[in-house]
Amino acid sequence: MLTTAIVVSRAGPGELAAAGATAGVLGGVAERAVENDGDVKAAVGSPGEMMTDAAVGAVSATVGKLVGEAVPEATGAAQKANEASRLAAKHSSLSKSALAKQTPAAAGVAAGKVATQQTLGEATAHSATEAAGQAVKTKNDNDQ
Repeated sequence: MLTTAIVVSRAGPGELAAAGATAGVLGGVAERAVENDGDVKAAVGSPGEMMTDAAVGAVSATVGKLVGEAVPEATGAAQKANEASRLAAKHSSLSKSALAKQTPAAAGVAAGKVATQQTLGEATAHSATEAAGQAVKTKNDNDQ
């Protein structure tokens, strides 16, 4: 069960980790509530379970953000978007030239591609860290 939230934000690393930790704890409580038929005491869990939930959430948010930013850079989409934006700013929309009409549209398409790649990168990283977190949680449950 996916228990962390995908945090897409312009927040700094500390804010992102805190938001991820909060989402992780809330997700862990919800997960345990479902697994234990709504038993509140079981849902809240032990301090160790809550710390694991917080750690998984913080790592998931932070790694998701880093991967999301890296994907458009790695594919070259970020550079293309920057160049398209530069060209759009250089050619006035009041100009009658074909280039002036094409560049704003190209900049929009390029920016959309960057946003899509960031979102997919973040979602993939969240999924991977959540799966790793679930493995840790399962191992901890089996050790008890």
